[in-house]
Amino acid sequence: MNGVELITSEWEAAFQRLLSSAKRELLLVSPFVGQEPLNYLGRAMSRVNPPPRVYLLLNAAPENLLSGSVDARALHALISTHPHIHTAHLGNLHAKVYVQDSEVALVTSANFTTGGWRRNRELGVRIQDAALVDQIRSHILSLFGVATKLNVDDWDVLSEVVSSSVSPRAPSPRETHVISSRLQEARLRQIAPTGWVSENQVFAKTILFLLEHHGPLTTEELHPLVQELHPELCDDRVDRVIRGVHFGKRWKHMVRNAQQYLKRRGRIAYDRATRKWHLV
Repeated sequence: MNGVELITSEWEAAFQRLLSSAKRELLLVSPFVGQEPLNYLGRAMSRVNPPPRVYLLLNAAPENLLSGSVDARALHALISTHPHIHTAHLGNLHAKVYVQDSEVALVTSANFTTGGWRRNRELGVRIQDAALVDQIRSHILSLFGVATKLNVDDWDVLSEVVSSSVSPRAPSPRETHVISSRLQEARLRQIAPTGWVSENQVFAKTILFLLEHHGPLTTEELHPLVQELHPELCDDRVDRVIRGVHFGKRWKHMVRNAQQYLKRRGRIAYDRATRKWHLV
């Protein structure tokens, strides 16, 4: 296929070439991120004036932060110095995709870590087909649209939790609570300076995203997909309680509210024959 090149080795060179070539935009999707590649990214951005917009999507689950798979301290240092680098967390993220200036995409098994760059045996492709790169870019941006944006203050808190840990290990209940609470707070924060958004808006945006990418879905099919994207908001331990009476999982009630909200506004509709919701 024209515009597609197989890469089986020398991933460090492939990544460095991509980062150093960026002039307008970089989209980086990697569950795990490490200090060495992040430091290289910072140096590459310092050489470009004005620097490109950078969007880094990762998985900041408590176990990833405490194990060091996501280097919170390096991320805090990076975005403290480079405010044009935007980071976001997405639960259960597994994709490793990197796009430069809407021109080149790397789709690979390699995380944005020293192991992915140098030690591990990775496999992937460099894509320069304009139409395909544009499709990849559009999908990544849609993922960012439903992800949890993390600012420098969030990374300050998260890196402090990591710094207080004796060694890489499984998170304690207290650490899990602190990290999950910060991610939940970040999830509900509006990036624009207009304040805060409601949980209803978060769930509504997520439902639209899922119906766009999966097609019509029943409520039962929507539930696990929503929970995968927002594990911090979809806590099965929390029930909806009214006057001491339990009415099921609170987050599922929020999904139902968002469905009705979107239905009233003509954004989605319900097919009684198939029991599925679909975009209008």
